[in-house]
This record gives sequence, C-alpha cells and structure tokens, in this order.
Amino acid sequence: KTQILVTTQGVMARQIGQEMAANWTGLAASTVWALCRTVRLESPRLMLYCVDLPAGASAHEITECLKGAQLSAGPRDEIAFFIDRRNRLEHNKPT
Repeated sequence: KTQILVTTQGVMARQIGQEMAANWTGLAASTVWALCRTVRLESPRLMLYCVDLPAGASAHEITECLKGAQLSAGPRDEIAFFIDRRNRLEHNKPT
C-alpha cells in the first residue's frame, strides 16, 4: 500500500469558542481535506493521512506534531493539533 501524508495549517484545530479570521488559505485547505476524504473512499489501497498543524507554530512544534501523527492519526486517519499557549505548563522553572 502507498502511504501519503497531507498537511494543512490552521484549518481544523480550534478550542470551543475560539474565533479565527476567515481567509482564502483556510478555505482552500478545507477543500483539500474534503478531496482527501473522497480519494480515501475511491481508492482503499491508498493510505491517505490528513494532519492539520497549528497556525503560527514554530518549526519545533511542527516537528512534534508530525511525530505524533506518525504514531497515530486517529480512527479516521485525520488529526488536528492546536497549541494553547495561555495554559502551557512551564517545566524546569527555577524556584
């Protein structure tokens, strides 16, 4: 089987009540997800995984998201990440 990983950024992952400004990039990426779902139905031999990366993520955060998606993309082979910078735990903080 052929495996393909499709990535988008800032389309799906939101917390409840979080507002995001509409833009053409988000609209196009939503269309990509719909196309991937259709391809997955039409070509069951093709292993197609969709990953939505957080908007504004650093290179390190993107790398961590892709590592997590490789371990498990969920039951539908789709996963979306978000970064909650307001509630992030601070590790190794001197007391």
